[in-house]
Amino acid sequence: FKAVVSTQSTGALVTMQSCSCRSSSPRHAHSDLLRAFLPRRHSRDHVMLSISEVPNTALLGYNKFHNCPCSPSCGVIDDFSTFNEAHMIQAGCAVAHLAGLPRSGLVDALERLKTGHPDSEYVEYVSRRALHAQDPTLILPPIYQSLPSLFFGPSEEGPGQRDPEHKLSWWREDPGLATHHFNWHLYYPYTEAPRDRQGELFAYMHQQMLARYDFERLALDMGRVRAYGPGYGWNSPLKEGCNIRISGKSFRPANMPLAHSYRFGPYSVTLVDDLSRHKDMLFYSVARGILEGPEGNVPVSMDHLGNTVEANMGSANKKIYGNLHNQGHNIIASMNDPEAQYSIEKGPMISTATAPKDPVFYRWHKFIDAIFETFRYNQIPYTVGDLEMAGISLDSVSLHCHGNKAGGVNQLMTFMKEQHYITYPGNPEQPMTVTKEILDHIPFRYTIKVQNAGPKPALLVFRIFLASCTGLEGGSLEEVRNTFVEMDKFVDLVPPGVVEVSRESTDSSVILPTEMTVEDIKSRRVTEEGVRCGCGWPRNLLLPRGTPRGMKAKVFVIATDWMEDGVNPEEALPGSVSYCGKTNAPYPDKKD
Repeated sequence: FKAVVSTQSTGALVTMQSCSCRSSSPRHAHSDLLRAFLPRRHSRDHVMLSISEVPNTALLGYNKFHNCPCSPSCGVIDDFSTFNEAHMIQAGCAVAHLAGLPRSGLVDALERLKTGHPDSEYVEYVSRRALHAQDPTLILPPIYQSLPSLFFGPSEEGPGQRDPEHKLSWWREDPGLATHHFNWHLYYPYTEAPRDRQGELFAYMHQQMLARYDFERLALDMGRVRAYGPGYGWNSPLKEGCNIRISGKSFRPANMPLAHSYRFGPYSVTLVDDLSRHKDMLFYSVARGILEGPEGNVPVSMDHLGNTVEANMGSANKKIYGNLHNQGHNIIASMNDPEAQYSIEKGPMISTATAPKDPVFYRWHKFIDAIFETFRYNQIPYTVGDLEMAGISLDSVSLHCHGNKAGGVNQLMTFMKEQHYITYPGNPEQPMTVTKEILDHIPFRYTIKVQNAGPKPALLVFRIFLASCTGLEGGSLEEVRNTFVEMDKFVDLVPPGVVEVSRESTDSSVILPTEMTVEDIKSRRVTEEGVRCGCGWPRNLLLPRGTPRGMKAKVFVIATDWMEDGVNPEEALPGSVSYCGKTNAPYPDKKD
């Protein structure tokens, strides 16, 4: 497939929301850590998480927010979900206790847990958080290698091909997409104090998932995603069914209606009408410009609003605004058994790893984004004067595909290929290879012609976006701006005169840096640029697939003063900063 790209440069085109999770410090990997994910023993005997040896001081930070229910021991949660607040609190307590162990003791404890529960999402979640709580620079193997049962099922060919949504199953079921979403939520737990601009990043990262999904839908003439949630088709049967054929996740027939209430434990019942009330309060508060807090009103900002919709510890008021995002996931995942009467497993929406495989994930998040979009719509847009820098202008932008013999400048090439994934479902000495068809593209280079009329070098930040020209004809910028896909953000020092600035697509601030696999860690083929937390858009999905005849798109480039926009302008933008930010540090870009 090829995507024909027409280019356009500008000083000010669209207001985009920025975000906040990655460390720029050197990273280290220890092959001994692999025992936590690939245990030497293979017994499936029940193992309890014993924390009696751990000093109580390990819990002091966590207990500022929660009365830990995890002492003196915690059992493994079989149906663990990051969207279940009680599960998350227990997992956080376990992480706090485990992180207080010496490194060798921690690895031993995690090895015992993995031995007894080789397919447990809870064990995987707690292990990764505990190790990085001790040392954020540790490089851990990709989760699809250590917990393949959550990522790979039988072949996609089979029942369901008559469903139009099946045409995009290859995209939704890309292992890199699931890995990105799982790891984002892993490193931004909502049961702890929110990190810098976490609420804003929550809104922006999911909005970008929607924009990229819409791009693929437009290429197939499927139309953009329609919202599904309270006030958005919530009371009508859900048209889309889903069967991802992943162990532990049930299917959902098409045209399923919602029940009036859902039970998530012996004493936990959620009324569907409660979510409608919380939605109404959020829209009402956005219209008023204030969120009602228990100790007074809070001005609405994207960060405050995102914290409140995600219902993290920065929520303005959970009694008024509830737990909208998470409970929506729980309700949709429980449509087959709302009263938990028949022990039916939850659907894909219950897990951050499997939710993106379900078409309704994008419809639910389109509803969530409608709340954020109401706020964005009422903001004062940037003017040219807000963004332009005296003496700096962009003369041209061109894209060059490496080794592209089929086309010329501004023509990018994508293709489908078989990818082989080495996984470890049991014995670490007997890996299994899973083959999937995935999208990929030929790497390319941006060439930006910049004119610096000033007497001194200028430190500029270049922001690059891609917009579809297909299916959006006649729409105003205001109507289509939320379809813009961020492709890159980078800083360069531009000397006086006319200069060509080059940037390789493989260096994008959006994509996941090179993954360090189990094999790399065993053989010590680890670089400082290796992935630490696994958060970042999959490299193979950087470009939308396009169409066989070519799908026209536009590239927008905005260049602004990094000395004004950078939090610490002397620092480089590290790794997959656009969607994932920096770990334990402010998001480096001041722009909203």
